[in-house]
Amino acid sequence: MRSLPLTLIVAAMLLGGCSTGPLATQGALNDKSRVRAAGVAMKGGEYKKAEAILSIYVARTQDGSLELKKLGLFGDTRKEAIDMIVMLLWETGRDKTLAKFADDYLSGDERKTTLCRVEERQGQWQDAYRCWNDLGDADRAERVLRTEASIRILRT
Repeated sequence: MRSLPLTLIVAAMLLGGCSTGPLATQGALNDKSRVRAAGVAMKGGEYKKAEAILSIYVARTQDGSLELKKLGLFGDTRKEAIDMIVMLLWETGRDKTLAKFADDYLSGDERKTTLCRVEERQGQWQDAYRCWNDLGDADRAERVLRTEASIRILRT
């Protein structure tokens, strides 16, 4: 008879989905929903709406760069918010702010790729060529040279 309650407990755990990991808080779920809503707004071209949604997570520093507020975003949601902010800055053409934000919050190839794209869009052809080459993307580097040559031809 003693094994019956233990069997019931084990069965309840298996059928009920017992979790030993931390449960998501309502705040974390709200943050995830807000970041996803910003993503939907971005996809729809509603950049001001996306910016308004993300504004509770971002502040301007005294030098004018963007900084994530320390509280609120963790793990995957934080990464998603950073990606959304990078995308928003790119789509709205705020290259200087984007370059600084990328330096502060991105790393590795993701950071380098963002900086290469900014240099290319700014028409800094030699820097963009070098940047893509350093990343090992010879095709993109060659495309930069062809773009620069085409622009020179069109200007004459």
